[in-house]
Amino acid sequence: AICRQASALGYGDDFDQIVSLAHTKPRLAEIFERAGQLLAQALLGAVNLFDIDTVVIGGHHFRQVADWLLPPVETAIQDFAMRRNVRPVTVQYSIVDEAAGAVGAASVVFDKLLPTSPPLVAPSNGLAGSEQRGSRA
Repeated sequence: AICRQASALGYGDDFDQIVSLAHTKPRLAEIFERAGQLLAQALLGAVNLFDIDTVVIGGHHFRQVADWLLPPVETAIQDFAMRRNVRPVTVQYSIVDEAAGAVGAASVVFDKLLPTSPPLVAPSNGLAGSEQRGSRA
């Protein structure tokens, strides 16, 4: 979407070139600032919906645009996360950088191959052990 918008403004669609030009072209910088705002809204929704402790951001090219994308994300999480007064939510940059996709795919494989642990909560009917199987004491 960023490349498409930059191309519509006459700057081409090469991401590296767009990033380089954005430092001196306010219209391109505005595209990245808007992307940061949209990313912040999406991540804030996920934080509030899933009660997340830590947001980890990374991936291909992200380091190049972090100055535009991270500030709105950090501000949104600090100011508007529902749990901010209970426990802070942190925003971190991924150390796996461009390998993020491969690491994520590998973790999906491991999750499918490795056995899962037993549930940590009681069944929804509130009964446990022999009571759940229908025997009465």
